[in-house]
Amino acid sequence: MENNGKNGDIARVSSSEKLYRIRQFNGGFWIEKRLNTTKGFLWWKKPTVEWKPIDINGRICIYCNFGHGNVIDTYRIKMPPFKTMEGAKSQIEKLEVGTVFHYY
Repeated sequence: MENNGKNGDIARVSSSEKLYRIRQFNGGFWIEKRLNTTKGFLWWKKPTVEWKPIDINGRICIYCNFGHGNVIDTYRIKMPPFKTMEGAKSQIEKLEVGTVFHYY
């Protein structure tokens, strides 16, 4: 777990190459997911890392408006803040395990 002084207290907690982090903000613990993007073109192309909030399914929240009422908005099912760090850590463990299917 790493602590970083920027943007409040941030704890990076994940077994999969620091994919998730917990950010403490306004008395709550928010889970964020890493998004690797590339900005620029040809020789001035630079990779950047952005941290985005997640929805209740563990996917990055998005908002896309295609016009005429065609909107994709997952911010309305955004993961609520947790009251304790341990609650957020347990949720990250559940997200990393994912859905388990049993065949018989």
